[in-house]
This record gives sequence, structure tokens and C-alpha cells, in this order.
Amino acid sequence: MKFVEQISIKGWIRIGVLNLLLVAVLGILMRLKFILTIPFLDLKHVQHAHSHFAFAGWVTHMLMLFLVLVTFRLQKKDNLPPHQNRILFSNLLCSLGMLFSFLYQGYGSLSISLSTGNILVSYVFAIFTWRDIRQQNLDPKIARWFYLSLVFLVLSSFGTFYLAYLKVTQQSNLKGHLSALYFYLHFQYNGWFFFAIMGLVQHILNKQQALLRETDKLFYILSIATAPLYFLSILWTKPSTLAYLTIVIFAIGQLAIWRYWMIHLYAPTTRKKFACMDNYLKLIFSLPPFALFFKFFLQTLSVIPALSAYVYGFRPVIIGYLHLVLLVIVSIFLISYAYLYGYFELSPRAKQFFTLFIIGVLLNELVLALQGFLALFTAGLPQAHIYLLIASTLIGIGLVGIIKASYNRLEKAT
Repeated sequence: MKFVEQISIKGWIRIGVLNLLLVAVLGILMRLKFILTIPFLDLKHVQHAHSHFAFAGWVTHMLMLFLVLVTFRLQKKDNLPPHQNRILFSNLLCSLGMLFSFLYQGYGSLSISLSTGNILVSYVFAIFTWRDIRQQNLDPKIARWFYLSLVFLVLSSFGTFYLAYLKVTQQSNLKGHLSALYFYLHFQYNGWFFFAIMGLVQHILNKQQALLRETDKLFYILSIATAPLYFLSILWTKPSTLAYLTIVIFAIGQLAIWRYWMIHLYAPTTRKKFACMDNYLKLIFSLPPFALFFKFFLQTLSVIPALSAYVYGFRPVIIGYLHLVLLVIVSIFLISYAYLYGYFELSPRAKQFFTLFIIGVLLNELVLALQGFLALFTAGLPQAHIYLLIASTLIGIGLVGIIKASYNRLEKAT
């Protein structure tokens, strides 16, 4: 395992982006499957591999890495602490195992075993990182976001275990299946992903000495609202009037506090603190906050039962919402964060490919949004699969360029 400890921070980031490229390749294959006859390709198997590897091999990999970098205040030439290196490597092995096992057998004994192993690795990460945060005396305003993200990381796995229980016992409980699935997705997307990223945002604000008092209000309200807002996903369970009103209040409160925080984030006094940041990165970093506002707005609209039934009953809308979070918010932020702190060199060529990646992401969202909107009028979007294939291809090409540009710059530096 000595070679694992020799993997540099830049090496781990390149592995993460390469994993995202593999996710994009699977996306391209799924789009091709709707256009061409590919007999050896099982669409369901590819979908399962795509989603599981995106969560574990890309997002969780990068969030684990960045949490460790911030906690130990590591510079780009440093190496990770040995125990965190081993945890990250274990997560990578489980992720790759899930990728190939889901492609081969879909949900089967091997893929379920590897998924369980991946969850156990996340537990180990949560325990050790919680300890590391305390021992390293991390700034409390950053630590609180990280602590809660670790809680939600563990909590989300309960939905996975219940799903596994339903499959093992062969129960055809559709409502139970959906409840468990949305439980996992909610506490991954709105818990683990969001709170970890907000901890990284707080780290950026601290570095720029742009401390926002409004961030305290944001943390307290969202930390209280996150768990109850899971019930937005399962309004079809018909909660009591009091429970429904509580959900509505939390949804509106979440949207309001985010809008309030954004006003102060983009206030002239705060923007001056970021005067030294590259203008290109400033523009790119503005995308995730506005995408989050749109996400919270959609969540607020979903308190309307009829609209909620439409959203959670129409696949393109669900896929569009999930990709809004995974690509527009999470992925763009994580790659931008790597550029901001010099783990990747922001060369003109890198900017070109990153822009191509973003164009592909936005085109993907636009097509899915149009599909959802036209479905309201019982209409379809002609050639939608062609447009989605183009978007996926642009994403893939952009990622290839980002990885190639990072290697070229590193070779010149050495």
C-alpha cells in the first residue's frame, strides 16, 4: 500500500475528474442506446452503473478529498495523511467495483456487496474526519458545515439499506421503494453534498476575509429545515394538515434565507474582497448559487400536491432536477474549486475546455427542462435524444481537454 501514500493531491484530483469522464462516457452510451441498436448493452445496467459511480467515484471522492485538504490546511505540494489516503483509496476501489459489477449484472450479489462496502468506507471516513476536525482545531464556522455533512452522509445510507431489505425479501412495495430511494437522494443531495460544499464556500470566504454574518442565519435555518423537507418528496403519503403546513413553511423559509444570503454575497462590499480572483472564475462561481436558488424555487413550487405528483411521476423532470444538482451546482463548483487553489493550472486552453464542459451541462439541462415543460401540454420534444447526445458528447470532450491540459501543464512544470 506504499504506492497509495505516494499519490499526490493533484493525482487524487485527476483521478476524480477521470471518474467524472467515465460517468460522462456512460451518459453518452445511454443516449446512443436510444438511437442505435446495441444488443450487448443493457440500459438498466448502464443506468445503475452511471448513477452509483457518479455519487461514489466522482462527488463523494472529491468532497472527501477537499474536506481533508481544508481540515489539515494542506498545500498543493503536500500529501494526504496516511489514514485518509487509505480511506480515499478504499472508496475508489469500491466505486470502480460498483461501476463494473453494475455494468455486468445490474443489482446482484457482487454489486450489492460492493455498495455495502462503499457505505462502510463512508462510515469510516465520517468517524476519522470528525476526529480530525476536532484535533486540527478547524475554524468553527467551517467545521459546523462539515460536521453536519458527515451526519447526513451516514443518515442517507439508511435509505439504501431499506432498499436492499426490500429487494432481498422480494417485496413489491412500490411506495416503500420510492420512499427509501428519495430518502437516500434527499440526504445525499441536500445533506452530504450541500453542507460539505457550503463548508468549502465558508473556507473561500474566510480566505478572502469576506465573512458574512448572514451565513450564521443560513446555517441555522437550513440545518433545521433539511430533515423535514424530505417529506416534499413523498407528499403522496398525504401528511396531516399540520405536517403539510410545516413543510410549506420550511420550503418557503429555505428559499427566502438563500435569497437573503445571496443579496449579501453579491453586495458591492463583498465583491471587493474578490477583486484578486480571476474574472473567469468569478463568472463560473456565480453559476452554482443561482442554480441553487432555482433549485430551492422548484422545491417550493413542489409543495403544490398536483405539481408534486407531476414532478415525481415524470422521469425527464426527475432526471433534470438530479442533473441540475449533480452537474450545474456540484460538478461546476468542484472543478472551479480545484482551479481556484491551483491544483489545476487555469491556462487559456483549460478555460476553453471548461467552457465547453459548461455549455454541454447547460444544454443538457435546457433539453430536459423543455421535455418537462412540453409534457404539461402532452407534447414531446422532437429529436430530444439527439440533443441530449450532443450535450453528453460536449461534456465528455470538455473533460478530456481539462484532464489533458492539467497533465500538459504538470509536464512543463517538471
